[in-house]
Amino acid sequence: MSLPAPRRTWPLVALAPLLAASPALAQDAAPPPGSTLPHQIPWPTPVEEIAPSPSLDAQIGVAGGLRADEVVRAVLDTSHDRRARVAELAAARAEIDRATFGYVPRLAISAGYMRLSEIDAPTLGVIAAPADQSTRGLIMSGAPLVAIPLRFPVILDQTQIRAQLVVPVTDYFLRVMPAHDAAEHGADAAEAMVDVTDQRLAVEAETLYWSWARASLSIVVAEQALAAAQAHREDAARLVGVGIALESDLARADAQVAAMQELVGTATHARDAASDRLRTIMHVDRISEAVGDRMESTVEVGALEDDVARALEHRPELRALDEQLAALEAQRTIQLAGMIPRVDVIGEALLADPNPRYVPQTERFDLTWQVGAQASWQLADALGADVSQRALESRISAARESRDVVREGVRAEVVDVHRAIEDALLATTTRQAQVDAAERALAQASAVYRVGRGNSLVVIDAQTLLVRARLDLLAARIDRRIADARLRRALGQ
Repeated sequence: MSLPAPRRTWPLVALAPLLAASPALAQDAAPPPGSTLPHQIPWPTPVEEIAPSPSLDAQIGVAGGLRADEVVRAVLDTSHDRRARVAELAAARAEIDRATFGYVPRLAISAGYMRLSEIDAPTLGVIAAPADQSTRGLIMSGAPLVAIPLRFPVILDQTQIRAQLVVPVTDYFLRVMPAHDAAEHGADAAEAMVDVTDQRLAVEAETLYWSWARASLSIVVAEQALAAAQAHREDAARLVGVGIALESDLARADAQVAAMQELVGTATHARDAASDRLRTIMHVDRISEAVGDRMESTVEVGALEDDVARALEHRPELRALDEQLAALEAQRTIQLAGMIPRVDVIGEALLADPNPRYVPQTERFDLTWQVGAQASWQLADALGADVSQRALESRISAARESRDVVREGVRAEVVDVHRAIEDALLATTTRQAQVDAAERALAQASAVYRVGRGNSLVVIDAQTLLVRARLDLLAARIDRRIADARLRRALGQ
């Protein structure tokens, strides 16, 4: 909830005569308990000063109340954004496994069966053979001979089992190893981005927590202001009843009561809205209505340049950019691989029926093998490598510039947080002094008005000044805790 900035001049002008008066004036003017003034004003209770809101401190650091670390933990455990980053990390680690498989030689195994069409085998010539085959091919003198055509047999059933092993020698050095390095850097970058998301979600959750705490504690301040306005309204009614005060005093008091009631309602609505937002990001149905954290700062602020150096060393954004840059630089060798001839060592084994290396073919399985090396080079790959290399260098330059921009942003963030902490400290000190002065001014103005010597406007102005000062002090203390969360984020903690 935001309130308009308090007017610093008109309350001081209106209260100047009152502040110049001695505090003893109010004490001397106040009647003893149970007595009456010469005008017979009924005075049932003694005049008491407005207490410096002890009930506000009772609402801070309540045992069992909601704490900032509980909100942060719930947000990190249930955030959809964080789950998306974790999924991206898992995908990046899978890329490492895929790149590792590049070290495995390429092994291909195939099996097949073919039925061939019949053909007329060509005749390779004729041979003379004895007509009587009982001689087992021996040609006896004077025995009749016959001409037998010479043909290779034609086997129509072809069965093959082939295994081929290719070892990409140059790819190991020019493609596989750089790709593996790039994948590892990509996984490290994805892990750093998870840390970036964690820190962002943590500071957003803590900021929302303290905004909810400010709205909750503003209700206490507003209720105290409403009680003070109602007390003044009762005083105005008594004085109007005996003819000392004007009806306009009572009307002003009624207006002040209505204004404080509106302030209570506005603070309540802000608290309810913040509570709903907290439940949404925590993914819970209910949260405690009490503020479990104290207002005291828990972060040690170092020298500006020391904190800047710590931030530049530990910020996960910079670590992620460094890893992304390293991944890009690892791809330089991959781009150059297209310009260099590729050398593969190849081994192959063939089990076939019939095996084509056997002549003539025989209807049986025979195993043969071959080992060799092969060099290849493609013009298209070489021409495309130069274009890809220039594109890669441009991406590397862009990544370096982005890293420098982030470094400048980190420094600016640390400087801004340091100033926010200094402003919060100064505001806390000065606004505490304003609260103390406003409480004294309201006590004196109320005491003087109760005996019929003051002005209702002075009391109402003092009440307005006090509620604004208390809200401003509360805002300053909350701003310090939010600045603490921002500092932890800026330092990469």
